[in-house]
Amino acid sequence: MRLRGAGNMREVVPELTDIKTSLKTKSSLSRTQTCRLLFTWRIMQRILIGVFLQLFQQFTGMNVIMYYSTSIFKRIGVASYISTSVVGALNFLTTILSIVLVDKVGRKALLLLGGLGMILSMTGAATVLLVFRVEEEEGGGSVAGYVTVTLICFFVFNFAYGWGPVAWVVTSEIYPLKIRGVAVSITTAANWTGNFIIALVTPILLNSVLRTFGTFYLLAGLLLLATLFVLLCLPETKGESLERIDKLFSKPWLERIDLFYYLRLGCPWGVRRRRSYSVTSGNQLQERDGDRRVLLQEEMGPENGAELETVEATFVVETPSPTGYSISSLNESNN
Repeated sequence: MRLRGAGNMREVVPELTDIKTSLKTKSSLSRTQTCRLLFTWRIMQRILIGVFLQLFQQFTGMNVIMYYSTSIFKRIGVASYISTSVVGALNFLTTILSIVLVDKVGRKALLLLGGLGMILSMTGAATVLLVFRVEEEEGGGSVAGYVTVTLICFFVFNFAYGWGPVAWVVTSEIYPLKIRGVAVSITTAANWTGNFIIALVTPILLNSVLRTFGTFYLLAGLLLLATLFVLLCLPETKGESLERIDKLFSKPWLERIDLFYYLRLGCPWGVRRRRSYSVTSGNQLQERDGDRRVLLQEEMGPENGAELETVEATFVVETPSPTGYSISSLNESNN
Protein backbone atom coordinates (compact mmCIF):
# COMPACT_ATOMS: atom_id res chain seq x y z
CA MET A 1 0.00 0.00 0.00
CA ARG A 2 2.87 2.38 0.71
CA LEU A 3 4.19 1.82 -2.81
CA ARG A 4 0.83 2.05 -4.61
CA GLY A 5 -0.94 4.63 -2.43
CA ALA A 6 -3.96 4.29 -0.17
CA GLY A 7 -6.39 5.03 -3.01
CA ASN A 8 -5.30 2.06 -5.13
CA MET A 9 -6.49 -0.79 -2.91
CA ARG A 10 -8.45 -2.44 -5.70
CA GLU A 11 -5.37 -2.50 -7.91
CA VAL A 12 -3.14 -3.83 -5.15
CA VAL A 13 -5.34 -6.83 -4.23
CA PRO A 14 -5.16 -8.56 -7.66
CA GLU A 15 -1.39 -8.00 -7.78
CA LEU A 16 -0.99 -9.41 -4.28
CA THR A 17 -3.08 -12.43 -5.28
CA ASP A 18 -0.79 -13.02 -8.30
CA ILE A 19 2.28 -12.85 -6.05
CA LYS A 20 0.82 -15.33 -3.54
CA THR A 21 -0.14 -17.74 -6.32
CA SER A 22 3.32 -17.54 -7.89
CA LEU A 23 5.00 -18.13 -4.53
CA LYS A 24 2.89 -21.26 -3.97
CA THR A 25 3.84 -22.50 -7.43
CA LYS A 26 7.50 -21.73 -6.78
CA SER A 27 7.54 -23.71 -3.54
CA SER A 28 6.07 -26.74 -5.34
CA LEU A 29 8.68 -26.78 -8.14
CA SER A 30 11.46 -29.33 -7.95
CA ARG A 31 14.99 -28.59 -9.10
CA THR A 32 14.41 -30.53 -12.32
CA GLN A 33 11.19 -28.65 -13.05
CA THR A 34 12.93 -25.33 -12.44
CA CYS A 35 15.72 -26.22 -14.89
CA ARG A 36 13.22 -27.31 -17.53
CA LEU A 37 11.30 -24.08 -17.08
CA LEU A 38 14.48 -22.01 -17.39
CA PHE A 39 15.25 -23.55 -20.77
CA THR A 40 11.86 -22.91 -22.31
CA TRP A 41 12.05 -20.22 -24.99
CA ARG A 42 9.60 -17.86 -23.23
CA ILE A 43 11.86 -17.78 -20.17
CA MET A 44 15.19 -18.08 -21.96
CA GLN A 45 14.57 -14.95 -24.05
CA ARG A 46 13.98 -12.98 -20.85
CA ILE A 47 17.15 -14.36 -19.29
CA LEU A 48 19.11 -13.39 -22.41
CA ILE A 49 17.67 -9.87 -22.22
CA GLY A 50 18.68 -9.67 -18.55
CA VAL A 51 22.19 -11.03 -19.22
CA PHE A 52 22.85 -8.58 -22.07
CA LEU A 53 21.43 -5.68 -20.06
CA GLN A 54 23.83 -6.39 -17.21
CA LEU A 55 26.80 -6.91 -19.54
CA PHE A 56 26.04 -3.71 -21.41
CA GLN A 57 25.66 -1.86 -18.10
CA GLN A 58 29.30 -2.68 -17.39
CA PHE A 59 30.41 -2.02 -20.97
CA THR A 60 28.94 1.49 -20.88
CA GLY A 61 32.25 2.42 -19.27
CA MET A 62 30.98 3.79 -15.99
CA ASN A 63 33.40 1.64 -14.02
CA VAL A 64 36.22 2.73 -16.31
CA ILE A 65 35.58 6.22 -14.94
CA MET A 66 35.00 5.10 -11.34
CA TYR A 67 37.97 2.73 -11.11
CA TYR A 68 40.52 4.76 -13.06
CA SER A 69 39.29 8.34 -12.66
CA THR A 70 42.44 9.40 -10.80
CA SER A 71 44.67 8.14 -13.62
CA ILE A 72 42.41 9.59 -16.34
CA PHE A 73 42.18 13.04 -14.74
CA LYS A 74 45.94 13.15 -14.22
CA ARG A 75 46.42 12.44 -17.92
CA ILE A 76 44.01 15.27 -18.73
CA GLY A 77 45.88 17.61 -16.39
CA VAL A 78 43.19 18.55 -13.85
CA ALA A 79 43.06 18.11 -10.09
CA SER A 80 42.17 14.43 -9.83
CA TYR A 81 40.93 14.40 -6.23
CA ILE A 82 38.44 17.25 -6.84
CA SER A 83 37.18 15.78 -10.12
CA THR A 84 36.78 12.32 -8.59
CA SER A 85 34.76 13.77 -5.70
CA VAL A 86 32.50 15.66 -8.11
CA VAL A 87 31.91 12.51 -10.17
CA GLY A 88 31.00 10.48 -7.07
CA ALA A 89 28.62 13.13 -5.71
CA LEU A 90 26.94 13.57 -9.10
CA ASN A 91 26.45 9.82 -9.43
CA PHE A 92 24.84 9.61 -5.98
CA LEU A 93 22.48 12.57 -6.40
CA THR A 94 21.30 11.65 -9.88
CA THR A 95 20.60 8.07 -8.83
CA ILE A 96 18.11 9.48 -6.30
CA LEU A 97 16.44 11.37 -9.16
CA SER A 98 15.93 8.11 -11.06
CA ILE A 99 13.73 6.81 -8.22
CA VAL A 100 11.17 9.44 -9.19
CA LEU A 101 11.60 9.13 -12.96
CA VAL A 102 11.51 5.35 -13.39
CA ASP A 103 7.75 4.99 -12.83
CA LYS A 104 6.82 8.24 -14.57
CA VAL A 105 9.00 8.23 -17.67
CA GLY A 106 9.43 4.48 -18.09
CA ARG A 107 12.25 1.96 -18.02
CA LYS A 108 12.95 1.76 -21.75
CA ALA A 109 12.73 5.53 -22.16
CA LEU A 110 15.34 6.16 -19.44
CA LEU A 111 17.68 3.54 -20.90
CA LEU A 112 17.38 5.09 -24.37
CA LEU A 113 17.79 8.67 -23.16
CA GLY A 114 20.68 7.74 -20.89
CA GLY A 115 22.33 5.76 -23.68
CA LEU A 116 22.10 8.64 -26.16
CA GLY A 117 23.44 11.09 -23.58
CA MET A 118 26.40 8.83 -22.80
CA ILE A 119 27.18 8.31 -26.49
CA LEU A 120 27.29 12.06 -27.08
CA SER A 121 29.37 12.82 -23.99
CA MET A 122 31.84 9.98 -24.50
CA THR A 123 32.28 10.78 -28.21
CA GLY A 124 32.70 14.47 -27.37
CA ALA A 125 35.29 13.78 -24.68
CA ALA A 126 37.27 11.50 -27.01
CA THR A 127 37.17 14.07 -29.81
CA VAL A 128 38.40 16.89 -27.54
CA LEU A 129 41.26 14.69 -26.29
CA LEU A 130 42.22 13.75 -29.85
CA VAL A 131 41.91 17.15 -31.55
CA PHE A 132 43.59 19.21 -28.84
CA ARG A 133 46.14 16.49 -27.95
CA VAL A 134 45.47 17.00 -24.27
CA GLU A 135 47.29 13.84 -23.21
CA GLU A 136 50.40 14.60 -25.25
CA GLU A 137 50.67 18.02 -23.66
CA GLU A 138 49.88 16.50 -20.23
CA GLY A 139 46.87 18.74 -19.89
CA GLY A 140 48.34 21.54 -17.87
CA GLY A 141 44.92 22.68 -16.70
CA SER A 142 43.98 23.69 -20.26
CA VAL A 143 40.48 24.67 -21.30
CA ALA A 144 40.27 21.46 -23.34
CA GLY A 145 41.06 19.47 -20.20
CA TYR A 146 38.22 21.08 -18.25
CA VAL A 147 35.84 20.62 -21.19
CA THR A 148 36.72 16.92 -21.13
CA VAL A 149 35.98 16.73 -17.40
CA THR A 150 32.63 18.46 -17.97
CA LEU A 151 31.72 15.92 -20.65
CA ILE A 152 32.72 13.07 -18.33
CA CYS A 153 30.43 14.53 -15.65
CA PHE A 154 27.61 14.67 -18.22
CA PHE A 155 28.34 11.01 -18.98
CA VAL A 156 28.04 10.12 -15.28
CA PHE A 157 24.80 12.10 -15.02
CA ASN A 158 23.22 10.13 -17.88
CA PHE A 159 24.40 6.82 -16.45
CA ALA A 160 23.08 7.56 -12.97
CA TYR A 161 19.45 8.14 -14.00
CA GLY A 162 19.49 5.52 -16.77
CA TRP A 163 21.63 2.44 -17.08
CA GLY A 164 22.87 2.47 -13.48
CA PRO A 165 19.61 1.78 -11.61
CA VAL A 166 17.17 0.94 -14.43
CA ALA A 167 19.05 -2.14 -15.66
CA TRP A 168 18.53 -3.64 -12.19
CA VAL A 169 14.86 -2.62 -12.12
CA VAL A 170 14.16 -4.33 -15.43
CA THR A 171 16.01 -7.54 -14.56
CA SER A 172 14.09 -7.79 -11.29
CA GLU A 173 10.62 -7.58 -12.85
CA ILE A 174 10.66 -9.37 -16.21
CA TYR A 175 10.86 -12.89 -14.73
CA PRO A 176 7.98 -14.95 -13.28
CA LEU A 177 8.18 -15.18 -9.50
CA LYS A 178 8.54 -18.95 -9.55
CA ILE A 179 12.00 -18.74 -11.18
CA ARG A 180 12.91 -15.14 -10.38
CA GLY A 181 15.55 -15.99 -7.78
CA VAL A 182 17.49 -18.25 -10.15
CA ALA A 183 17.08 -15.90 -13.14
CA VAL A 184 18.25 -12.83 -11.21
CA SER A 185 21.25 -14.82 -9.94
CA ILE A 186 22.23 -15.59 -13.54
CA THR A 187 21.95 -11.96 -14.62
CA THR A 188 23.85 -10.78 -11.54
CA ALA A 189 26.65 -13.21 -12.42
CA ALA A 190 26.70 -11.64 -15.90
CA ASN A 191 27.09 -8.20 -14.31
CA TRP A 192 30.08 -9.27 -12.25
CA THR A 193 31.60 -11.03 -15.25
CA GLY A 194 31.40 -7.77 -17.19
CA ASN A 195 32.84 -5.93 -14.19
CA PHE A 196 35.80 -8.31 -14.10
CA ILE A 197 36.44 -7.86 -17.84
CA ILE A 198 36.36 -4.05 -17.53
CA ALA A 199 38.73 -4.05 -14.54
CA LEU A 200 41.13 -6.38 -16.36
CA VAL A 201 41.13 -4.77 -19.81
CA THR A 202 40.95 -1.03 -19.02
CA PRO A 203 44.61 -0.56 -17.89
CA ILE A 204 45.76 -2.37 -21.04
CA LEU A 205 43.64 -0.09 -23.25
CA LEU A 206 44.69 3.13 -21.50
CA ASN A 207 48.38 2.27 -21.84
CA SER A 208 48.13 0.98 -25.40
CA VAL A 209 48.13 2.89 -28.67
CA LEU A 210 44.46 3.68 -28.07
CA ARG A 211 45.27 5.76 -25.00
CA THR A 212 42.37 7.56 -23.31
CA PHE A 213 40.71 9.01 -26.42
CA GLY A 214 40.74 5.63 -28.22
CA THR A 215 39.29 3.91 -25.16
CA PHE A 216 36.51 6.49 -25.04
CA TYR A 217 35.71 5.95 -28.74
CA LEU A 218 35.56 2.20 -28.11
CA LEU A 219 33.16 2.72 -25.21
CA ALA A 220 31.01 5.01 -27.37
CA GLY A 221 30.74 2.18 -29.91
CA LEU A 222 29.68 -0.27 -27.21
CA LEU A 223 27.13 2.27 -25.97
CA LEU A 224 25.66 2.48 -29.46
CA LEU A 225 25.24 -1.31 -29.48
CA ALA A 226 23.65 -1.18 -26.01
CA THR A 227 21.18 1.51 -27.07
CA LEU A 228 20.21 -0.41 -30.22
CA PHE A 229 19.74 -3.54 -28.10
CA VAL A 230 17.30 -1.72 -25.82
CA LEU A 231 15.45 -0.21 -28.78
CA LEU A 232 15.06 -3.51 -30.64
CA CYS A 233 14.78 -6.11 -27.87
CA LEU A 234 13.36 -4.59 -24.68
CA PRO A 235 9.63 -3.95 -24.22
CA GLU A 236 8.40 -1.15 -21.96
CA THR A 237 7.27 -2.66 -18.63
CA LYS A 238 6.28 0.52 -16.82
CA GLY A 239 3.01 0.03 -14.92
CA GLU A 240 2.61 -3.59 -16.04
CA SER A 241 1.45 -6.31 -13.65
CA LEU A 242 3.18 -9.69 -13.42
CA GLU A 243 0.43 -11.27 -15.52
CA ARG A 244 0.62 -8.60 -18.22
CA ILE A 245 4.43 -8.88 -18.41
CA ASP A 246 4.01 -12.61 -19.09
CA LYS A 247 1.51 -11.82 -21.84
CA LEU A 248 3.81 -9.12 -23.19
CA PHE A 249 6.62 -11.62 -23.75
CA SER A 250 4.26 -14.05 -25.46
CA LYS A 251 3.51 -11.50 -28.21
CA PRO A 252 5.37 -11.40 -31.54
CA TRP A 253 8.65 -9.45 -31.46
CA LEU A 254 7.52 -6.34 -33.36
CA GLU A 255 4.30 -6.05 -31.40
CA ARG A 256 6.15 -6.51 -28.12
CA ILE A 257 8.79 -3.82 -28.58
CA ASP A 258 6.43 -1.37 -30.35
CA LEU A 259 9.09 0.70 -32.14
CA PHE A 260 6.76 3.68 -32.63
CA TYR A 261 5.40 3.77 -29.06
CA TYR A 262 7.29 6.91 -28.02
CA LEU A 263 6.62 8.59 -31.37
CA ARG A 264 2.88 8.17 -30.86
CA LEU A 265 3.18 9.24 -27.25
CA GLY A 266 5.20 12.38 -27.86
CA CYS A 267 4.03 13.71 -31.21
CA PRO A 268 0.70 15.56 -31.45
CA TRP A 269 0.38 14.37 -35.06
CA GLY A 270 1.09 10.75 -34.15
CA VAL A 271 -1.45 7.96 -33.95
CA ARG A 272 -3.93 8.46 -31.15
CA ARG A 273 -6.20 5.89 -29.54
CA ARG A 274 -9.87 6.49 -28.90
CA ARG A 275 -11.66 4.50 -26.27
CA SER A 276 -15.33 3.53 -26.00
CA TYR A 277 -16.88 1.07 -23.59
CA SER A 278 -20.11 -0.91 -23.67
CA VAL A 279 -21.46 -3.88 -21.70
CA THR A 280 -21.40 -6.87 -24.02
CA SER A 281 -23.97 -8.99 -22.14
CA GLY A 282 -25.74 -8.94 -18.80
CA ASN A 283 -24.65 -12.44 -17.79
CA GLN A 284 -21.03 -11.30 -17.61
CA LEU A 285 -21.65 -9.68 -14.25
CA GLN A 286 -19.92 -11.84 -11.64
CA GLU A 287 -18.92 -11.98 -7.99
CA ARG A 288 -15.21 -12.10 -7.11
CA ASP A 289 -13.68 -11.58 -3.67
CA GLY A 290 -16.74 -9.63 -2.58
CA ASP A 291 -16.54 -7.21 -5.55
CA ARG A 292 -19.04 -7.13 -8.34
CA ARG A 293 -17.28 -7.14 -11.69
CA VAL A 294 -18.54 -6.76 -15.23
CA LEU A 295 -16.66 -7.59 -18.41
CA LEU A 296 -16.71 -4.86 -21.03
CA GLN A 297 -15.36 -4.62 -24.54
CA GLU A 298 -12.86 -1.86 -25.26
CA GLU A 299 -12.30 -0.71 -28.80
CA MET A 300 -8.97 0.99 -29.43
CA GLY A 301 -7.57 2.19 -32.70
CA PRO A 302 -6.32 5.18 -34.68
CA GLU A 303 -8.67 8.03 -35.41
CA ASN A 304 -8.06 7.76 -39.14
CA GLY A 305 -10.49 4.87 -39.50
CA ALA A 306 -8.10 1.92 -39.36
CA GLU A 307 -9.23 -1.37 -37.88
CA LEU A 308 -10.00 -1.29 -34.17
CA GLU A 309 -8.40 -3.63 -31.67
CA THR A 310 -10.82 -5.29 -29.25
CA VAL A 311 -9.59 -5.61 -25.69
CA GLU A 312 -11.43 -7.32 -22.87
CA ALA A 313 -11.50 -5.27 -19.69
CA THR A 314 -12.77 -5.95 -16.19
CA PHE A 315 -14.32 -3.03 -14.32
CA VAL A 316 -14.86 -3.21 -10.58
CA VAL A 317 -18.39 -1.97 -9.93
CA GLU A 318 -19.87 -1.02 -6.59
CA THR A 319 -23.30 0.55 -6.98
CA PRO A 320 -25.78 0.94 -9.83
CA SER A 321 -25.61 4.24 -11.71
CA PRO A 322 -28.09 5.84 -14.15
CA THR A 323 -26.26 4.03 -16.96
CA GLY A 324 -26.20 0.72 -15.10
CA TYR A 325 -23.03 0.61 -12.98
CA SER A 326 -20.72 2.82 -10.94
CA ILE A 327 -17.19 1.99 -12.10
CA SER A 328 -14.41 2.37 -9.55
CA SER A 329 -11.37 0.73 -11.17
CA LEU A 330 -10.22 -1.03 -14.30
CA ASN A 331 -8.13 -4.08 -15.07
CA GLU A 332 -7.46 -4.63 -18.78
CA SER A 333 -6.23 -7.70 -20.62
CA ASN A 334 -5.38 -7.88 -24.32
CA ASN A 335 -6.94 -10.65 -26.38
